[in-house]
Amino acid sequence: MALEETHFDTSWKFLRLEGSLAQRWSLKLPVNWRLRFKLKSPGTSGFQMGSRGTTNLMLLTEHFKNTNRNDAIELDRVLVVDRDGSEFESGYDAITVRYLERNLQGWRLKAFPRRDKRVRLRFIYHDADWNFYKAADFEVKNPAYGKYPEWKAEPMPSSKTDGAVALTLVDFVTGLNREKEVKPVNLWYWKDRFSTQIVFDLKAAELWQLDKVTLRDPTGNVWAPNLEDPMGVPKGKMAAEFIGALWPSEPVWKIDVSLTNANNQTVGFEFVAAPRRVPMSRTIGEGESAGKHSSQ
Repeated sequence: MALEETHFDTSWKFLRLEGSLAQRWSLKLPVNWRLRFKLKSPGTSGFQMGSRGTTNLMLLTEHFKNTNRNDAIELDRVLVVDRDGSEFESGYDAITVRYLERNLQGWRLKAFPRRDKRVRLRFIYHDADWNFYKAADFEVKNPAYGKYPEWKAEPMPSSKTDGAVALTLVDFVTGLNREKEVKPVNLWYWKDRFSTQIVFDLKAAELWQLDKVTLRDPTGNVWAPNLEDPMGVPKGKMAAEFIGALWPSEPVWKIDVSLTNANNQTVGFEFVAAPRRVPMSRTIGEGESAGKHSSQ
């Protein structure tokens, strides 16, 4: 496989011309000439990626299939490897363009470490039994590298109020593995994945629901993760849970919380907290070589 392109932007449009060299060259000719000589235009393939106004690291990979066997491998996930070897997942569900001899896939990392000069990427695939394997590691230049401040965490529990609504942050834990807690039918989704859970205590006269959680760090990451159904929440508490174990080299995060009620009213709170960490252990194997390995 090859890591073909990296882009650091709010959006990215990828377009590739197909067909023979002559067909691609013919696009330089006037339209009436192409019609006169019945020159076929090359096909095109591509996709477009965007964000909610935040700057993401976007990637293009190309996986060359093994022509000597039925090669059904498709990359499933991309992990960012922190300086201590811990892995973080904030990008999944790649956009895939399939060809007979190769697959092109577009990835979007919604958050990644920015304090080191290089970013280490790990691409993962699975077999028919949903065992996960490493396809390849790449290191690329960090487009957001810089010197950043450090934030100081508020002690927990931390309470905030907005009118008659009081919200207390009681727990912030990262590195949770849910494989033993999910139903067998959902194990494929949670296998070798780690989550972060944020637990709150809500005091209000009316019913409020958790609408959105956004995480920010001192380096400029702004990440509103997709929320999963939280597991193991203490009785009477409210929780947000999402896939992705936050990396240790960024110890303090801001948590922006939005609540809504039945009248579509919204209240917001901000906490500054340091997550406690659960030791993680993956079972991802080395796997087979998926073709040539190259990067920028």
